[in-house]
Amino acid sequence: MSDDDTDVPPSTARVWTAMAPTAAFLAINTIAGVAAAAGAATAVAIAIIVIRSRRRERIGWVLPISLAYVSFRGLISALTSSEDVYFGIGLIVSAGFAVGVLASAFTSRPVALYAIPLAMRYDEPVRAHPRYRAVAAHVSVVWAIADLSVTGWEAWHLRAVGPAEFIGRRAL
Repeated sequence: MSDDDTDVPPSTARVWTAMAPTAAFLAINTIAGVAAAAGAATAVAIAIIVIRSRRRERIGWVLPISLAYVSFRGLISALTSSEDVYFGIGLIVSAGFAVGVLASAFTSRPVALYAIPLAMRYDEPVRAHPRYRAVAAHVSVVWAIADLSVTGWEAWHLRAVGPAEFIGRRAL
């Protein structure tokens, strides 16, 4: 199912539509650079929102937030004339998220307390047990370490192969 419409089954058209902004980014980036590519991806995402609105399909909250985030990154990249800034913002956000997950492990509410029920349902007595909270803290630590590792690899990968190949492989 799509992240926007839980009542609409996935279709090939919806999958391709979801990939359209990334495809536009990749195509334009090879021709005109990251600033133009971000602009093209933004235009495609806006077109998708308009088309869905006219068809009276739910847009949800993910697409507009993603659009705002990518537009912000593209604007900053255009102002600085740097592809590294465009991709660096994403890596910084990923690392910041991982640090937040790690920090939550040392509180009474580790992030995994909210994530575990998405994968496995437990009764209230189990969720209230101190050992469950300890496991959630451990899961949060492992999650953060894994996320930081992936972010570190992505930073290295971006430097090793360049933006076009990086975004292509990341999209896959």
